[in-house]
Amino acid sequence: MERRFFHHFRSAAAGGFQASSASTAAGPFWTRVAPEMARRDGAVKHALIALGAAYRLFQQSSVDEYSLSAEGGTGAAPSIAIESPPRDNKIGTESPEELELFTIQQYNHSIALLQTHSSSTSLDSIRVTLVCCLAFIFLEMLRSKETAALTHLTNGLRILESVPREAFDSVTATSHTTGSDPHMDDIIRMFCRLECSATLFAANIRPSIALRSYHQTLSSSSSSSGGGGGDNQTASWLPPARSITDVHERCNRHACNVIARIYETREHYADATFWSDPHQRRQQEILCARSRSIREVVRAFAASEAAMGLEATDEYSLDLDLLHLLCMDMFAQAMTGLPCDDQDSSNDLSEYANIDPSLRSHPRHRYGPAGGSGNVASHRSTAGSGSRSQATLKEILGVASRLMETAASIRRGRQRQDRDQGVAGFTHEAGVLPPLYLVATIAEDSAVRQAALDLLKGAKVREGFWDGPSLYRLVLCVGDKVAQGRWPFHVVPSSLTGLGAIPDMWRLLERMDLDEDVR
Repeated sequence: MERRFFHHFRSAAAGGFQASSASTAAGPFWTRVAPEMARRDGAVKHALIALGAAYRLFQQSSVDEYSLSAEGGTGAAPSIAIESPPRDNKIGTESPEELELFTIQQYNHSIALLQTHSSSTSLDSIRVTLVCCLAFIFLEMLRSKETAALTHLTNGLRILESVPREAFDSVTATSHTTGSDPHMDDIIRMFCRLECSATLFAANIRPSIALRSYHQTLSSSSSSSGGGGGDNQTASWLPPARSITDVHERCNRHACNVIARIYETREHYADATFWSDPHQRRQQEILCARSRSIREVVRAFAASEAAMGLEATDEYSLDLDLLHLLCMDMFAQAMTGLPCDDQDSSNDLSEYANIDPSLRSHPRHRYGPAGGSGNVASHRSTAGSGSRSQATLKEILGVASRLMETAASIRRGRQRQDRDQGVAGFTHEAGVLPPLYLVATIAEDSAVRQAALDLLKGAKVREGFWDGPSLYRLVLCVGDKVAQGRWPFHVVPSSLTGLGAIPDMWRLLERMDLDEDVR
């Protein structure tokens, strides 16, 4: 049985964990790094067996049988299932209860074997521990245990604090490094993407890898420009992309830099004194200019000969990069919290002049009265009346809609189509769900909000921490409470976006429902 589920992990789960080979920041982690380490270490082997069994249980669960957890997750939850493997009746006839028991047994076995590495400071022991940690994160995601997944993530990030500085060069490099430890490169890239996603999903997550990467970039740019403030930071992003992987890596690095900068300036939102410092202002301007330039890089690559004849999965990857860049544009412009007309225009940022600077404001502005259609409107704020921000949200909606159509087309084109329809999909990376959730909660146009909500309703998918059906229900549930004047905005901690942290909102809803039952 162990051998069977290890092979199930390799042949099924590994393919289903990523939307396409180009769109994953994990590189060959699932297909090469993890299996190679499993052959050498029992803790990794049993962690992957547990993950394979958990993924099988995830596949077995019908999308109509999801059960809402206290954290808002759903049974064997859902994702853009481009690579979602079909039900494979040959693998066995274990019941859900048997699969759950087997998963826990393998999980515990791996943890027990990890004890031999806990007292070791060798790089090999650290690698083993980190790979197991990643397996546990995804296992808990599949089981809709977001709090447990976040705990494993936090532990892994703490372990990475002890890794030598040079090991993080791969996060800032323009391509995969050719250093002596490519396995660690892939592990760190995986953790970096996870921490960035987690900061948008939950509260109090420190993106330590992104912060380290951002400051390494600042340091190297300052050195290369003679300490002149880093003009080369922008220029370094202008050369044409050589491949779709190059495009994706540039987008990943930029997203990490934006999130790192938002995190380190989070206590200075709308702080005019802080943002009057030329050094602080310059860093924000560079990020805005970089967003603009890299969007042009993506569009230029899409129109180039290198992009001719791309497979549908690669087209999906390019659109996904564009979608995330649109969101990073908004986050970078909004991080100051200052009125738009106070922006320094020295970097020709007029294109972004009207982007809503309240995107990271108090969550009170994020949810408003629920309309008759059940969607959630955002409260209006004086800074939220700009047409540019609303146009950007419409563009985000359009790209997300196109992505979901592409995913559906890819599924239809697969020979396993008929067997695949009842299987929920999973990817380790955040994809279309966070942007759709953003549009569904802050767009001023009710038609735009409703369109985003409709897409969430149909998204029987799970992308890492983000669960489509759960997000849809959350918007409706919170919207109803707000409409009744009963949602305590001040109680809910915020994620890095300024929106309420999703696990905390679900826990608050559960407490409110329990209080109603008692009364």
